[in-house]
Amino acid sequence: TTKTATTTAAQQQYNIQQLQNTNHGIIQTSSSHATVQAEAVQDTFETHFLRYIRTFDGSKRAFSEVEALFNQLYDDDFYESKNDTLITKDQVKQSHTRLFELGSKVTLTHFKHKGVDQIDIKYRLVNAESDRVIHQRIATKDRKIIRAENLDQAKHEHEIRREWCVWRNVLGGKSAEKSV
Repeated sequence: TTKTATTTAAQQQYNIQQLQNTNHGIIQTSSSHATVQAEAVQDTFETHFLRYIRTFDGSKRAFSEVEALFNQLYDDDFYESKNDTLITKDQVKQSHTRLFELGSKVTLTHFKHKGVDQIDIKYRLVNAESDRVIHQRIATKDRKIIRAENLDQAKHEHEIRREWCVWRNVLGGKSAEKSV
């Protein structure tokens, strides 16, 4: 089993190296934990994703320079549910336009398939206004992102619900309004 674990880790490192070579260094990893399955075919979701992520290199640029890559990556029916609001492809486009104006840099730290069309990704986004880590589960269809879920938001909402349950128990099952 130790030999198998070593072989698996070595294979993952090899896969990342192959993807970097195949796509001319389009993946930047700040963590050796990033795992990406290398594929020989150039027209894969991973290829589209990594090409687009590479454009967030810290340089200020017009969105028109990367719009074709954006359209290759995002399905026209894309949406993300965020704080009970649906975010559409056009809204993501507006957001990314601003990120390019700021000269944002993205460093991919995690990329792992979670089933056929589900991918767990984590990356760091840095610009003059922000430095944050984004963790998402994305769903793909025909090599494009069709859905996205912010996993940090889901974790935060779970923590709020758990905290509310604790307070409800502390209050002896009474509502907060009645005890105030």
